[in-house]
Amino acid sequence: VRAIVDQDHSVAVSTALDYLNTHAAYTRRWDESETLIVDNTLGLSGVKYEHRTSRAGDPHVHSHVLLANRQLCADGKARSLDGVSLYHEARAAGMLYQAALREELTRALGVKWGAVTNGQADIVGLDDRGLLEAFSTRTTEISQRVGQKTTRQVKDVDASVSELETKWAKHQDAVARVEQIIADGDVAESPTAPQVLPTPEAVLAEVITERSTFTRADVVEKCAEMIPVGALTVDEIVEFAEATATQALESVALSVTPERAREVDKTQREGSQRFTTDVVIEEVNRGIDLATTRTHNAVVAASIQPVQGVVSPAQAQAMTAVVSSDFLASVVVAPAGA
Repeated sequence: VRAIVDQDHSVAVSTALDYLNTHAAYTRRWDESETLIVDNTLGLSGVKYEHRTSRAGDPHVHSHVLLANRQLCADGKARSLDGVSLYHEARAAGMLYQAALREELTRALGVKWGAVTNGQADIVGLDDRGLLEAFSTRTTEISQRVGQKTTRQVKDVDASVSELETKWAKHQDAVARVEQIIADGDVAESPTAPQVLPTPEAVLAEVITERSTFTRADVVEKCAEMIPVGALTVDEIVEFAEATATQALESVALSVTPERAREVDKTQREGSQRFTTDVVIEEVNRGIDLATTRTHNAVVAASIQPVQGVVSPAQAQAMTAVVSSDFLASVVVAPAGA
């Protein structure tokens, strides 16, 4: 099981890095006209460190990927990596990692997943609160202190795997639960219902619940989150997310900043161009209509008076301003929390 988890984690990390290599491998250089343009590097190079535990010694397989500050460019020169492009695409890459990991672990171990929240999901059975607390002592440490800095201990890098296993085995109920989940996994089981892939329209509908304008990376991020397990292979996941994002932006979305497209201006990054949808525009127009609609004054302003312990003078003044306005919507300016 450990070997399978390690392999599937490695595949998922590679999936995320491949995406970053395509969309975040940029540098900045001066062209012949002395314009600072954002240009592609030949790719991303760095080093990946595999860690097996948290600082508290809990099982916690994860990778640290350190990219070189300077990357090789097509002209043979090494230039600084554009960090803004990298960080802009990082969350989308993380969602692709999660989608790839779910797919690989399902195919290899037959595990099932709970609801996807913020791109992540728990394995059914491993979402038990007692089980999580048993192997999340680092989280408990942080929650019991004021902040993370006060609990940041030095990781014990000398402990052997056998020593760690002996420590973990003390949680007998939790260990037995993990073994049972793996034993119950049915690798050959096929989905009972056809897996429906999200349409570009459906993806954008979810995107605009979180932001009124968005970038291509935001669409990739949400698409990866919505891909059902069992519908695609890992290679197909990235291909589908890329194709869906392209189709969504070309056929459904509207560009808010077309002048910032890289096809138009090479000084711009991929994340510079922002988009929206007709649904958002209609909602904004409804807000404008609401704010400019006139209405009758149903309450006499003079009737609003401060009441000790109930309505303060400042509150009465704000209410007076609202009922005195001829517009259906009014703006009240007050201290936070008022």
